[in-house]
Amino acid sequence: MSRQVGIGVAGEIEPGQRKRVFVDGRCIVVFNVDGAIYAIDDSCPHNGASLGNGQLEGPVLRCPAHGLRFDLRTGCTPGTGGLSLIKFAVETVDSKLVLNLDEQNAVLTNVTGGNAAGQPEARHCATRQEKQQCKV
Repeated sequence: MSRQVGIGVAGEIEPGQRKRVFVDGRCIVVFNVDGAIYAIDDSCPHNGASLGNGQLEGPVLRCPAHGLRFDLRTGCTPGTGGLSLIKFAVETVDSKLVLNLDEQNAVLTNVTGGNAAGQPEARHCATRQEKQQCKV
């Protein structure tokens, strides 16, 4: 079952900017890349560092802790395979930004069963289809 949460007003995040939102104790970062809105969990799948302050180079976000790069369009590291982010679908409904918390139906479904807190964990791209998604 999908759960949608309002996270702001459409147009409030200017291109090249980002906004942190907190939903159910989870930090999510929302980016505007040339007018396209992307939302990711604020935790690097490599070592859990916050991605919110990472350098944005077009659609590629660089983790401030270790320099790993993630393409916000796919959630994956550039190249073949690699780590992937937990992504959330965002849409505009009645001039509001709405976040879809149904991770199983998120734009990229690279999650496994979950951790002790019941939250899905990011994992390495494993299938051929996922590896194709992770190529830039």
